[in-house]
Amino acid sequence: MILATTLLDSAKYPPQALSQLYYRRWTMELTLRNLKTTLQMDHLSCKPPNNLEREIRMHFLVHNLVRRLMLEAARRYCVPLERVSFAGSLAVARRYSEALLQARSEDRRRQLREELFRVLNTTT
Repeated sequence: MILATTLLDSAKYPPQALSQLYYRRWTMELTLRNLKTTLQMDHLSCKPPNNLEREIRMHFLVHNLVRRLMLEAARRYCVPLERVSFAGSLAVARRYSEALLQARSEDRRRQLREELFRVLNTTT
């Protein structure tokens, strides 16, 4: 990768630090895309300010819950978090949520959770 910059002092701005900064910025861009596109937050439906705030908070809540599932799957299977897809994780969470709600025993819920994390691990 070639990074063009006006920060010419390599002692003050080491190339490795600039690379990490650029990577963090790119990660934030992807997060915003996930919020706007994947969670369909690009078109909010509420008009009154209090309802709009509630809708935005709900989007953030879902985003954080999906991110938490991704983190848990990455930790359980020792894979980098970047390898777990947000859109894929959202789809898997939606699929398994109904089965988890209908599970009659704790043992069955545990099996479904394990299966959920195994499937999340394959959403790259």
